[in-house]
Amino acid sequence: MDGTLVPTCDRQVAASSKNYRFSTNLQVLVHADTRLVITAGRPLPGNRNDCKAFAESGVDTAAGAATTRAPGA
Repeated sequence: MDGTLVPTCDRQVAASSKNYRFSTNLQVLVHADTRLVITAGRPLPGNRNDCKAFAESGVDTAAGAATTRAPGA
């Protein structure tokens, strides 16, 4: 599980973020062994915290009962 900031010009889904660019926060769930993408959440404004974006993007429900681990944890 990781969130990444994707630069975008669409100001309806973007917000000025910590990199001072208009970005969207995209949450991606990847299988640790196969490194295949399981799901990606809805794009959210780039100024959202990863913990909040995890729940708001819908990735938490897609993960179900799977054990998720944040980077650096």
